[in-house]
Amino acid sequence: MRGWSSVRVLATAIAVSAVMAVNGQAVAVPNVRATDAGTYVAATTPVPGMATNIQTCLNGRVGLPPTSLDGCERWAASGPINVVLLSRTAEAPYEDVLRQTQWKPAQGGWLVARLPTRGCGSGWHATESQIELRINPVTRRHFKFIRPGCRWDGYWLTVGDAHTDLYERKRCGGDHISDLDLARDALVGSLHAGGVVTRVEYRQWSPPGTTFPDGCGRPVPTDGRVAYLWLQG
Repeated sequence: MRGWSSVRVLATAIAVSAVMAVNGQAVAVPNVRATDAGTYVAATTPVPGMATNIQTCLNGRVGLPPTSLDGCERWAASGPINVVLLSRTAEAPYEDVLRQTQWKPAQGGWLVARLPTRGCGSGWHATESQIELRINPVTRRHFKFIRPGCRWDGYWLTVGDAHTDLYERKRCGGDHISDLDLARDALVGSLHAGGVVTRVEYRQWSPPGTTFPDGCGRPVPTDGRVAYLWLQG
């Protein structure tokens, strides 16, 4: 992250998901809010081997759909990693999330996203699947699953940027990101309610107020936190 050259421990009044010990096991408090006080740690390399920001395909190559690395011709900066899923097995958690939450497979011709993963055996890894939660006809929350091929602290990783898309054809010609933090917290809440996770921690990756492009010429502010979720099994 720009301007962060060392690990810094900071005290702040932003949200941290509470983790409680119950019968010796870590259990996340189900109501994830953005008003709890806590102490957080920001690190220059939050997850070794990969970058922290995701790129999304702008348009595909001639004759190829923009749903794979090879099919994309132009890329643009998108949101940050704001969700890290940790599992004991190398299998993607996509099916578990669909089976145990109200999120559904994303509809339409969604665009591929990619993440630099040079420390994980490959220069790039791309999204394999995407889920969505429809709020109304023009508002949907999305999460694209990226498996970088790395393990961290003994767990296989799946990462992505949970975000809310707003469809504005007149101003933007289609979807653009309207929110990052609320979508992240909605996904965390769904996974906890569905019994998919055993533990949740929020960690600070970038300063509060850091912005990311919405895909339509405007910045989207974030609280800079990433949700780490340890999955069942």
